[in-house]
Amino acid sequence: MNSNPWSRTDLVDCLDLEASCARTWSFLWSGRVVIEPRTEGSAWLAPGGSAPLGVGTVLVAPAGAGHLRVSVPAGGALRVLFEHPSSSARPNGRLQLPQRLDAPEPAADPDRAFTNALDLLDRAGSISMCVSPCVSRAQRLIAETLADDLDLEEMSRRSGGLEHRYFCRLFQKAVGTPPCRYRMLARIARARELLAAGHDCAETAIDTGFCDHSHFTRSFREVTGTTPSTYIRACRSLRTKIAA
Repeated sequence: MNSNPWSRTDLVDCLDLEASCARTWSFLWSGRVVIEPRTEGSAWLAPGGSAPLGVGTVLVAPAGAGHLRVSVPAGGALRVLFEHPSSSARPNGRLQLPQRLDAPEPAADPDRAFTNALDLLDRAGSISMCVSPCVSRAQRLIAETLADDLDLEEMSRRSGGLEHRYFCRLFQKAVGTPPCRYRMLARIARARELLAAGHDCAETAIDTGFCDHSHFTRSFREVTGTTPSTYIRACRSLRTKIAA
């Protein structure tokens, strides 16, 4: 993998991933996300089943689409384009669904690739599904209490009073990942927003509920494949370019 797979442009955070061994990547982001396979053999793991992602296709997630999972074979590569950090999208009872679309002419420039993918999504039309009020409440609760250490029983009680094992199954069926895993991904997403805004690592770790800096770094690397400091450098390089 590149020493710093993160870069930033005017519109997006760009993450170039190369898998030295087969693995599954998970992403959660409030803004729009575009995933471009650079090699064959990857797959989008949606709650209802999997769909192949190959060269010439693109996975486009609207704002608020929630959790994305992509499996990548050994030697596989992806480019992931995240709309600049935003907390504006909140659960509202419907989940905007990602779509796998044909993209016969991928652009090298990340901003152009991002806008081209959004154009494809606009032409395809949006697809959404209803989400249980209990799941929507749980998503809002997680977003509002990232620094708190809620256990599954407390989370299920505050989200609708369901028995916690049933709540966990309901949440995973709708969102594609268990509530505690979703919370960890939400913490990393919020951490990226704070780091991009100029917060330091120690402050960000505390504000997003990690017990210490090393736990934060391990979790950040597990989700993104790199460390918070490499992401900070990418953010600084764009600020430097704008200032110049």
